[in-house]
Amino acid sequence: MNEETKIKFATISNVVIVCMVLYSTVMALISDGWGFFQYYTQLSNLYGGITASFALHYYVHKIKNPKLVVPEWCKHIRYSSTCCLTLTFLVVVFFLAPQKGGWNGYKTMMFQGISVFTHLLTPILSIVSFLCFEEKALKPLLRYAVIPTILYAVVLVILNALKVLTGPYFFLRVYDQALYMTFIWCIVVIGIDFAIAFGLSRINHTK
Repeated sequence: MNEETKIKFATISNVVIVCMVLYSTVMALISDGWGFFQYYTQLSNLYGGITASFALHYYVHKIKNPKLVVPEWCKHIRYSSTCCLTLTFLVVVFFLAPQKGGWNGYKTMMFQGISVFTHLLTPILSIVSFLCFEEKALKPLLRYAVIPTILYAVVLVILNALKVLTGPYFFLRVYDQALYMTFIWCIVVIGIDFAIAFGLSRINHTK
């Protein structure tokens, strides 16, 4: 695939990501109100939509001027948001959906309502676009890719400890399990995110 075709596909995929995130965000805000901001799923999708809109701006201009180079900061935030969306997808597939009860869990969390977008289509399209069509960052920064997840974990554990929130995910409920289990779960999830960041970086630079 030549560069011109890649740019066009990158533009189209980022348009679709922005549209899906805009729709799912509006619907989630209508449904959950301020509760929207407690969910990693919604925040990672919002982050993905914002970074896709920045990328879209540059790819639209790059169609007109192929010599234009997408700024490194834009590549880095697309990388970071794709890591977050990949984590969302994997946590649903391997932890949350099975907990809901086999096939019914997958049907509910991946194929109904806005979950089709937030848990399935937006993460997959972001991964495909980042790996196949978008310009590579010169040196992806793994530590920065996991910072959003670390910040989320710290804030949500504190809010659970203060009884401002309960959950929203089972591994954040500090009063429903031994405290050390909450920290173990946080380490596991952050470790998965770091592995995702490493994996996406390696794949993107060895294709």
